[in-house]
Amino acid sequence: MGSFLDMFLHLVDLEGLLPLGWEAASEFMASTNPTAESPMSELVLNWNPSPMDMIAINCDGSWDISGLGGKGVVIRNHLGSFMGGLASPVRGSSVEAVEVLAILVWVNLVVDMNLKAVQVQSDSQSVISNLNSIATCNNWRTNLIVEEIKWKSRFFDRVH
Repeated sequence: MGSFLDMFLHLVDLEGLLPLGWEAASEFMASTNPTAESPMSELVLNWNPSPMDMIAINCDGSWDISGLGGKGVVIRNHLGSFMGGLASPVRGSSVEAVEVLAILVWVNLVVDMNLKAVQVQSDSQSVISNLNSIATCNNWRTNLIVEEIKWKSRFFDRVH
């Protein structure tokens, strides 16, 4: 029997996943850099700085019907200086599932960095609505991850 890495590489199409992760990261960076050219010229992308006492977090996910996707997170201070980030390929059952995984990534990063006041920017209104709801998420594909994010959010002093 081969190593875990050999088995993992056999199961995962890295050549197909890596471009999707790169696409999500590129989209993220373009949205936070007003001088970057967007392939969709009609789309207006911008970055809103956080208040001085907060950290800005942008997160996004991309997904296609094959289940392949990418997730990305960029963390910046109120001046727009890069503090951290991550982009990686991911498999998911829906765009909402990938978006929730991107949010879980930033939650884990921010908890590890011991940042207590964060301003979150995401383009997934349905996921944000689920996170802000006191009710249990009704999407079985994302319910457990949403509940984990809610539980971990108690470590923050402020989330905007």
